[in-house]
Amino acid sequence: TTYTPTVLVRNLFWRQGSREAGWMYRIGRVTPDQFLSTSQHITPLTSFMPIAGTGSFAIGLPDSGLGMFAGLFLTDRVNVAGVIHDANADRTDFGDLGEGDLFKALELQVKVLPLTKKAGYSKVTFWHNDGTSNGQAINGSTGAEGWGVYIKLEQELTQDGRLIAVGRWGRSEKDSALYEKLAGGHLVLYDPFCSGRYKRMGFEADAVGVGYDWGKQTGVDRDESDVEVFYRFPLFPEMDATVAYQAIFNPGLDPDNDFGSAISLRFRSTW
Repeated sequence: TTYTPTVLVRNLFWRQGSREAGWMYRIGRVTPDQFLSTSQHITPLTSFMPIAGTGSFAIGLPDSGLGMFAGLFLTDRVNVAGVIHDANADRTDFGDLGEGDLFKALELQVKVLPLTKKAGYSKVTFWHNDGTSNGQAINGSTGAEGWGVYIKLEQELTQDGRLIAVGRWGRSEKDSALYEKLAGGHLVLYDPFCSGRYKRMGFEADAVGVGYDWGKQTGVDRDESDVEVFYRFPLFPEMDATVAYQAIFNPGLDPDNDFGSAISLRFRSTW
Protein backbone atom coordinates (compact mmCIF):
# COMPACT_ATOMS: atom_id res chain seq x y z
CA THR A 1 0.00 0.00 0.00
CA THR A 2 1.36 3.38 -1.01
CA TYR A 3 1.12 6.20 1.49
CA THR A 4 0.30 9.58 -0.03
CA PRO A 5 0.83 12.59 2.26
CA THR A 6 -2.20 14.88 2.28
CA VAL A 7 -2.62 18.44 3.52
CA LEU A 8 -6.13 19.29 4.72
CA VAL A 9 -7.35 22.85 5.33
CA ARG A 10 -10.55 22.47 7.36
CA ASN A 11 -10.98 26.10 8.43
CA LEU A 12 -9.78 29.24 6.66
CA PHE A 13 -12.20 32.13 7.04
CA TRP A 14 -12.68 35.86 7.53
CA ARG A 15 -14.29 36.78 10.83
CA GLN A 16 -15.87 40.03 11.96
CA GLY A 17 -17.96 41.04 14.96
CA SER A 18 -17.96 40.21 18.67
CA ARG A 19 -20.26 39.69 21.64
CA GLU A 20 -19.76 43.35 22.51
CA ALA A 21 -20.92 44.35 19.02
CA GLY A 22 -23.94 42.04 19.31
CA TRP A 23 -23.17 40.14 16.10
CA MET A 24 -20.48 38.16 14.32
CA TYR A 25 -19.94 36.21 11.12
CA ARG A 26 -17.39 33.89 9.56
CA ILE A 27 -17.19 33.45 5.81
CA GLY A 28 -14.82 31.22 3.88
CA ARG A 29 -13.86 27.61 4.46
CA VAL A 30 -15.67 26.43 7.59
CA THR A 31 -16.63 23.13 9.28
CA PRO A 32 -20.30 23.09 10.41
CA ASP A 33 -19.93 20.22 12.91
CA GLN A 34 -17.49 22.38 14.90
CA PHE A 35 -20.29 24.93 15.46
CA LEU A 36 -23.70 23.22 15.54
CA SER A 37 -25.00 21.48 18.70
CA THR A 38 -21.52 21.29 20.22
CA SER A 39 -20.54 21.07 23.89
CA GLN A 40 -17.14 21.87 25.37
CA HIS A 41 -17.63 18.86 27.66
CA ILE A 42 -17.87 16.34 24.79
CA THR A 43 -14.63 16.45 22.85
CA PRO A 44 -12.34 13.73 21.44
CA LEU A 45 -9.34 15.65 22.77
CA THR A 46 -9.92 15.25 26.50
CA SER A 47 -13.29 13.61 27.27
CA PHE A 48 -15.93 11.47 25.53
CA MET A 49 -15.75 9.74 22.15
CA PRO A 50 -19.40 8.62 21.78
CA ILE A 51 -21.27 6.96 18.90
CA ALA A 52 -20.51 8.62 15.55
CA GLY A 53 -17.67 10.55 17.15
CA THR A 54 -18.45 13.80 18.89
CA GLY A 55 -20.43 15.22 16.01
CA SER A 56 -24.22 15.46 16.08
CA PHE A 57 -24.69 13.04 13.19
CA ALA A 58 -28.46 12.93 13.35
CA ILE A 59 -27.83 16.18 11.46
CA GLY A 60 -26.98 15.76 7.76
CA LEU A 61 -23.74 17.69 8.25
CA PRO A 62 -21.71 18.54 5.15
CA ASP A 63 -17.94 18.33 5.18
CA SER A 64 -15.47 21.21 5.52
CA GLY A 65 -15.98 23.65 2.67
CA LEU A 66 -17.19 27.04 1.55
CA GLY A 67 -19.91 28.60 3.64
CA MET A 68 -20.96 31.24 6.13
CA PHE A 69 -21.68 31.06 9.84
CA ALA A 70 -23.36 34.06 11.53
CA GLY A 71 -24.66 34.82 15.00
CA LEU A 72 -26.65 37.39 16.95
CA PHE A 73 -25.98 37.88 20.68
CA LEU A 74 -29.43 38.94 21.86
CA THR A 75 -28.72 38.90 25.62
CA ASP A 76 -26.08 37.48 27.96
CA ARG A 77 -28.07 34.22 27.94
CA VAL A 78 -29.63 34.03 24.46
CA ASN A 79 -27.96 33.73 21.04
CA VAL A 80 -29.22 32.89 17.56
CA ALA A 81 -26.91 31.32 14.98
CA GLY A 82 -27.28 30.37 11.33
CA VAL A 83 -25.26 28.44 8.74
CA ILE A 84 -25.37 28.39 4.93
CA HIS A 85 -22.90 25.92 3.44
CA ASP A 86 -22.02 23.96 0.30
CA ALA A 87 -23.75 20.56 0.57
CA ASN A 88 -21.12 19.11 -1.81
CA ALA A 89 -18.23 20.28 0.38
CA ASP A 90 -15.22 17.98 0.58
CA ARG A 91 -12.25 18.49 2.91
CA THR A 92 -9.86 17.31 0.16
CA ASP A 93 -10.91 20.00 -2.37
CA PHE A 94 -13.19 23.03 -2.72
CA GLY A 95 -16.42 21.08 -3.21
CA ASP A 96 -18.90 22.13 -5.87
CA LEU A 97 -20.72 25.29 -4.80
CA GLY A 98 -21.76 25.94 -8.41
CA GLU A 99 -24.22 23.03 -8.30
CA GLY A 100 -26.41 25.09 -5.95
CA ASP A 101 -26.88 22.32 -3.37
CA LEU A 102 -26.91 23.91 0.07
CA PHE A 103 -27.03 22.95 3.73
CA LYS A 104 -28.93 25.43 5.92
CA ALA A 105 -29.35 25.48 9.68
CA LEU A 106 -30.80 27.77 12.34
CA GLU A 107 -29.83 27.32 15.99
CA LEU A 108 -31.21 28.84 19.19
CA GLN A 109 -28.74 28.89 22.11
CA VAL A 110 -29.95 29.53 25.67
CA LYS A 111 -28.41 29.37 29.14
CA VAL A 112 -31.47 27.93 30.87
CA LEU A 113 -30.44 28.05 34.55
CA PRO A 114 -26.80 29.14 34.84
CA LEU A 115 -25.18 28.76 38.24
CA THR A 116 -21.76 30.20 37.30
CA LYS A 117 -20.34 32.45 34.59
CA LYS A 118 -18.87 29.35 32.93
CA ALA A 119 -22.29 27.83 32.22
CA GLY A 120 -22.75 26.41 28.73
CA TYR A 121 -25.64 26.86 26.31
CA SER A 122 -28.52 24.50 25.64
CA LYS A 123 -29.20 24.41 21.89
CA VAL A 124 -32.02 23.60 19.47
CA THR A 125 -30.97 23.17 15.84
CA PHE A 126 -33.27 23.02 12.79
CA TRP A 127 -31.63 22.05 9.50
CA HIS A 128 -32.21 21.18 5.85
CA ASN A 129 -29.79 19.62 3.37
CA ASP A 130 -30.42 19.68 -0.39
CA GLY A 131 -28.28 16.55 -0.71
CA THR A 132 -25.17 16.05 -2.82
CA SER A 133 -25.19 16.47 -6.59
CA ASN A 134 -24.15 12.85 -7.17
CA GLY A 135 -26.21 11.38 -4.33
CA GLN A 136 -23.09 10.11 -2.57
CA ALA A 137 -22.71 10.21 1.21
CA ILE A 138 -20.17 12.56 2.76
CA ASN A 139 -19.53 13.32 6.44
CA GLY A 140 -22.91 13.28 8.25
CA SER A 141 -24.95 13.51 5.03
CA THR A 142 -26.16 10.38 3.20
CA GLY A 143 -26.37 12.40 -0.01
CA ALA A 144 -30.18 12.50 0.06
CA GLU A 145 -32.29 15.63 0.53
CA GLY A 146 -33.89 15.91 3.95
CA TRP A 147 -34.24 17.79 7.19
CA GLY A 148 -34.38 17.32 10.94
CA VAL A 149 -34.04 18.70 14.44
CA TYR A 150 -31.39 18.29 17.11
CA ILE A 151 -31.60 19.26 20.79
CA LYS A 152 -28.74 19.54 23.27
CA LEU A 153 -29.53 20.34 26.92
CA GLU A 154 -26.63 21.37 29.16
CA GLN A 155 -26.88 22.21 32.85
CA GLU A 156 -24.60 22.83 35.83
CA LEU A 157 -25.75 20.70 38.77
CA THR A 158 -23.67 22.26 41.55
CA GLN A 159 -23.22 25.86 42.64
CA ASP A 160 -19.49 25.75 41.88
CA GLY A 161 -20.14 24.45 38.34
CA ARG A 162 -17.97 21.35 38.79
CA LEU A 163 -20.71 18.81 37.96
CA ILE A 164 -22.20 19.12 34.47
CA ALA A 165 -25.02 17.16 32.80
CA VAL A 166 -25.42 17.05 29.01
CA GLY A 167 -28.38 15.42 27.25
CA ARG A 168 -28.69 15.10 23.46
CA TRP A 169 -31.47 13.97 21.11
CA GLY A 170 -31.80 14.25 17.35
CA ARG A 171 -33.93 12.97 14.49
CA SER A 172 -33.48 13.19 10.74
CA GLU A 173 -36.11 12.73 8.02
CA LYS A 174 -36.04 11.12 4.54
CA ASP A 175 -32.88 9.08 5.28
CA SER A 176 -30.80 12.22 4.91
CA ALA A 177 -28.36 11.88 7.84
CA LEU A 178 -25.97 9.18 9.02
CA TYR A 179 -28.29 8.53 11.99
CA GLU A 180 -32.06 8.42 11.80
CA LYS A 181 -32.24 8.85 15.58
CA LEU A 182 -29.56 9.62 18.14
CA ALA A 183 -29.79 10.19 21.91
CA GLY A 184 -27.47 10.25 24.88
CA GLY A 185 -26.72 11.49 28.36
CA HIS A 186 -23.39 12.45 29.92
CA LEU A 187 -22.12 13.53 33.34
CA VAL A 188 -18.76 15.23 33.89
CA LEU A 189 -17.23 16.07 37.27
CA TYR A 190 -14.28 18.44 37.27
CA ASP A 191 -11.75 18.38 40.12
CA PRO A 192 -13.27 15.19 41.66
CA PHE A 193 -10.70 15.14 44.48
CA CYS A 194 -11.43 18.76 45.48
CA SER A 195 -7.86 19.94 44.97
CA GLY A 196 -9.05 23.53 44.64
CA ARG A 197 -7.24 23.88 41.29
CA TYR A 198 -10.37 23.75 39.17
CA LYS A 199 -10.03 25.29 35.72
CA ARG A 200 -12.55 23.93 33.26
CA MET A 201 -11.03 22.23 30.22
CA GLY A 202 -7.61 23.44 31.30
CA PHE A 203 -4.55 21.76 32.76
CA GLU A 204 -5.01 22.46 36.46
CA ALA A 205 -7.51 19.82 37.58
CA ASP A 206 -8.65 16.26 36.96
CA ALA A 207 -12.00 15.34 35.37
CA VAL A 208 -14.05 12.15 35.34
CA GLY A 209 -17.09 11.35 33.22
CA VAL A 210 -19.65 8.69 32.41
CA GLY A 211 -21.97 8.64 29.41
CA TYR A 212 -24.52 6.58 27.52
CA ASP A 213 -25.41 6.88 23.82
CA TRP A 214 -28.04 5.20 21.69
CA GLY A 215 -28.48 5.45 17.95
CA LYS A 216 -30.45 4.07 15.01
CA GLN A 217 -28.30 4.29 11.91
CA THR A 218 -30.01 5.09 8.63
CA GLY A 219 -30.46 1.92 6.58
CA VAL A 220 -29.25 -0.39 9.38
CA ASP A 221 -31.79 -2.77 10.96
CA ARG A 222 -30.48 -2.72 14.54
CA ASP A 223 -30.07 -0.23 17.37
CA GLU A 224 -26.58 0.56 18.60
CA SER A 225 -25.64 1.80 22.07
CA ASP A 226 -22.56 2.36 24.16
CA VAL A 227 -21.47 3.11 27.72
CA GLU A 228 -18.32 5.15 28.20
CA VAL A 229 -16.18 6.28 31.13
CA PHE A 230 -13.08 8.46 31.10
CA TYR A 231 -10.57 9.99 33.49
CA ARG A 232 -8.48 13.00 32.50
CA PHE A 233 -5.53 14.23 34.55
CA PRO A 234 -2.53 16.56 34.25
CA LEU A 235 0.51 14.45 33.35
CA PHE A 236 3.17 17.16 32.99
CA PRO A 237 3.00 20.96 33.00
CA GLU A 238 0.89 21.91 29.97
CA MET A 239 0.09 18.27 29.11
CA ASP A 240 -3.07 16.28 29.88
CA ALA A 241 -3.63 12.53 29.61
CA THR A 242 -7.05 10.90 29.17
CA VAL A 243 -7.82 7.23 29.77
CA ALA A 244 -11.20 5.95 28.51
CA TYR A 245 -13.14 2.71 28.18
CA GLN A 246 -16.10 2.18 25.86
CA ALA A 247 -18.49 -0.80 25.77
CA ILE A 248 -20.44 -1.02 22.48
CA PHE A 249 -23.63 -3.06 22.15
CA ASN A 250 -24.96 -4.21 18.75
CA PRO A 251 -22.43 -2.32 16.59
CA GLY A 252 -24.40 -0.94 13.66
CA LEU A 253 -21.73 -1.62 11.04
CA ASP A 254 -20.75 -5.03 12.40
CA PRO A 255 -23.94 -7.17 12.30
CA ASP A 256 -22.05 -10.39 13.06
CA ASN A 257 -21.11 -9.18 16.55
CA ASP A 258 -23.29 -8.16 19.47
CA PHE A 259 -20.59 -6.57 21.60
CA GLY A 260 -17.33 -4.70 21.25
CA SER A 261 -15.08 -2.68 23.51
CA ALA A 262 -12.33 -0.13 23.18
CA ILE A 263 -9.69 1.35 25.47
CA SER A 264 -8.00 4.62 24.57
CA LEU A 265 -5.10 6.65 25.91
CA ARG A 266 -4.83 10.22 24.66
CA PHE A 267 -2.31 12.99 25.28
CA ARG A 268 -2.89 16.69 24.66
CA SER A 269 -0.57 19.64 24.99
CA THR A 270 -0.90 23.33 24.16
CA TRP A 271 1.70 26.05 23.96
